[in-house]
Amino acid sequence: MQLGVAVGLALTTVVFNRTAKDRAEQLGTPFDSKVPGSAPLAVLLSGYRAAQWTAFGFSMLSLALVVVFLRGIGKVGRRVEAPPVDEKTSSQAEEKNGIPSA
Repeated sequence: MQLGVAVGLALTTVVFNRTAKDRAEQLGTPFDSKVPGSAPLAVLLSGYRAAQWTAFGFSMLSLALVVVFLRGIGKVGRRVEAPPVDEKTSSQAEEKNGIPSA
């Protein structure tokens, strides 16, 4: 889990910085991500919005992976009882497989 948080935080930070920098260039204002309060709120909002959409995209990717790979898993922890073995059916199956009956 910690690895996922670290990667997600790093990627959303990169998205925020790139988007905010591009928006600041469009508005003609300086932007330095290391100096708090150096950009107008419109610049910060566009960066936050892009970062949140990135996080949403990752969550949808995770949901898709869960649906694909865990589709037929059933109920976890539920014990499935084996059907009772019939003596006649069991001996017929053994004879069919070449196992002599006793």
